[in-house]
Amino acid sequence: MFSYPDSSFASGKDRIKIKAQETDWSKPLSLDAVGNVSNFDLQSENGKFFNYSLYGHLGADRFASVHVVKISPRFMLANRMNNRKLYVKAGEEVALEVQASESSLLHCDPSDFKSVSLSFDGVHWTPSFAIGDVME
Repeated sequence: MFSYPDSSFASGKDRIKIKAQETDWSKPLSLDAVGNVSNFDLQSENGKFFNYSLYGHLGADRFASVHVVKISPRFMLANRMNNRKLYVKAGEEVALEVQASESSLLHCDPSDFKSVSLSFDGVHWTPSFAIGDVME
C-alpha cells in the first residue's frame, strides 16, 4: 500500500520501480493509467529474464477512489492434460518439462520473439510460435 503525505502523487510523479528476489530494478512504471496494462521485464543476476504485467483499476464500493495495482507473470504454460508436456524456447537446446496439472513460468529475453515449441511425446515438436500471439 502506498501513502503519500503531499500531493506529489497526483501531480504526475506516480512512478514506481519493482524489484524481485535476485533481480535488478525495473524501469519506472506508471500507476496513473487506470485500465491499462504495462509489460515489463526483470533480469536476474544469472541473466534470466522474468516477464510481468502491471494492471491498474479502481476499487469497488467504498473503495472506489482507491487505485488497485495487480502484478502478474506475463507468460505461463499450464498443462491441463493428464500427461507431461515438454517445451523449448527458440535458440535453446534443453527442453523443459511441465507435469500434468501443473504450470511453469516462461523466462524470455525481451530481445527474442518469445518463441516456443511444444512436444506431446518427446519426439515430435510443433513449429515454433510466438507465445505473445497465442491469445490474439
